[in-house]
Amino acid sequence: MSMMAHQYPSWIFINERKFITREQLNSLLKDYNIFYENQKNLHILYGQEKEKKRKEKKRKEKKRKEKKRKEKKRKEKKRKEKKRKEKKRKEKKRKEKKRKEKKRKEKKRKEKKRKEKKRKEKKRKEKKRKEKKRKEKKRKEKKRKEKKRKEKKRKEKKRKEKKRKEKKRKEKKRKEKKRKEKKRKEKKRKEKKRKEKKRKEKKRKEKKRKEKKRKEKKRKEKKRKEKKRKEKKRKEKKRKEKKRKEKKRKEKKRKEKKRKEKKRKEKKRKEKKRKEKKRKEKKRKEKKRKEKKRKEKKRKEKKRKEKKRKERKKERKKERKKERKKVK
Repeated sequence: MSMMAHQYPSWIFINERKFITREQLNSLLKDYNIFYENQKNLHILYGQEKEKKRKEKKRKEKKRKEKKRKEKKRKEKKRKEKKRKEKKRKEKKRKEKKRKEKKRKEKKRKEKKRKEKKRKEKKRKEKKRKEKKRKEKKRKEKKRKEKKRKEKKRKEKKRKEKKRKEKKRKEKKRKEKKRKEKKRKEKKRKEKKRKEKKRKEKKRKEKKRKEKKRKEKKRKEKKRKEKKRKEKKRKEKKRKEKKRKEKKRKEKKRKEKKRKEKKRKEKKRKEKKRKEKKRKEKKRKEKKRKEKKRKEKKRKEKKRKEKKRKERKKERKKERKKERKKVK
């Protein structure tokens, strides 16, 4: 069955020869639905029913959209309420924070004060401890230097012994070499004598042997020179090492001297300071004593004058009394 809507809008073709109208098709479908009234799963939707279902769908869509809009509005309201509460809460929190900050600062200030006091006490103790430590250090340094000096002496002795042994060993080696050389020369002389006898028949062989001998000699000479050069190099190295050590030692000595000088100056300065302090203290006490003396003197003078004045007053009073008696 096919629908050719673009050619015949109201016709529905079953095949190439047969066709029916839309009204006929709707009637047929209606009869089919009535026949299968109890079996709704076999119903076929057509025309008006389809339109009805579409309208129902549209209405449901509209309802859903309305519901969605209301939901959105409610959520917006809720969000604003939440925002307002959040703002309020933040304000409260900020005030609380401010109050705590104030409290914390106060606490900090007190703590600082207490720490300062503690630090001063600590400083004083530290000073005392350092002084003690310094003295101990000085004593240990002295001990260490003594030990070092002894060690140096011992090493020097050891080194000399080693040198002496080395010398002895070399001498022995040299003698051995000489002895071998002598032996070899003796052998050579005998060989020469024997070869003189057979010189004519063995002239070619002699020539060859001499060549070999010359080469050997050359090689030995080369070897000896190499040995000599190495020895020279080793001695040079040793000498440089010695020089470097000497330089290092001098540098150390100089630094030590400098440090001691500094220490001595520091000690001198402290001593001077202490004496100055003592002198000022003495002066201050003297001044105080003089002031006290002067005040005492003044007070006594005042007392004496007061006494005199009272005496005079008494005298005047008596005089007046006498005068009155005379008048009477």
